[in-house]
Amino acid sequence: MLRFLRRVYAIAALSLCASVWLIAQAHSSRPSPSSAFDDYSSSPSLDSIATSPQYALSGKLDPTLLPALPPSESTAPSKGAHYIIEGTLSSDPSREHDSSYPTSYLVNQASVSDAAIIGTVDCELPSRPTGNNAFLYTPLRVYVEEVLFDKDQGVAQGSTITLVRPGGRMVINGVPIVAADAGFAWQHVGDKYIFFLHRLVGTRQYRIYPGGSFRLTTNATVTADALSSSPTMQSLGYQNSFLTEISDAYKLSQGAK
Repeated sequence: MLRFLRRVYAIAALSLCASVWLIAQAHSSRPSPSSAFDDYSSSPSLDSIATSPQYALSGKLDPTLLPALPPSESTAPSKGAHYIIEGTLSSDPSREHDSSYPTSYLVNQASVSDAAIIGTVDCELPSRPTGNNAFLYTPLRVYVEEVLFDKDQGVAQGSTITLVRPGGRMVINGVPIVAADAGFAWQHVGDKYIFFLHRLVGTRQYRIYPGGSFRLTTNATVTADALSSSPTMQSLGYQNSFLTEISDAYKLSQGAK
């Protein structure tokens, strides 16, 4: 009975999030976030991918790719699903060491991002096709726990924002299509993250890129969502030290302008 009630609650929460998203889109003249993913280009369209056997899953998926898949696929890949994978996983687990402080990696993230927050993923909305109909993206609703920096004062602590990321799952012509970016792990509902945000032009919605999200664990440690090679940051394992380094990286990036 308890399991049934939890399932009903989860479905109701997803329906509410989806309703809020659809109403906001219907009453907004702002550009669609679908156009923000044209860098994920592919020769065939999603309709062609759904009908082409070359995209059908054959054998088992590389286990190192599973964290990059939507939760519905990472535990039990759909039978008959067709997969589109962007990017590559690093074959070398060793990571380049960056001894500078703050690391040039974080200075660059602070320089190119519009904002950085600590946020909890409230819900995941249905995936949608990108503007060029060659990939999928997925909107997430994120509760803003803390604003680390915000260049245009568009994000408020205690607010809920829409964040979009590449990848997702959608049924097209009766075929489940799974799109994944091998560069970074999937963000999970209920988990807390540090996000480096990129505002979509003409909107108050934000995109995240590979390398721009970090998961905060219950024991106050930090893990990078990046699945491919990235520099080693000494403060990465410790939340307070990592947040201090982000602050210092932001100050340095602003002073360099």
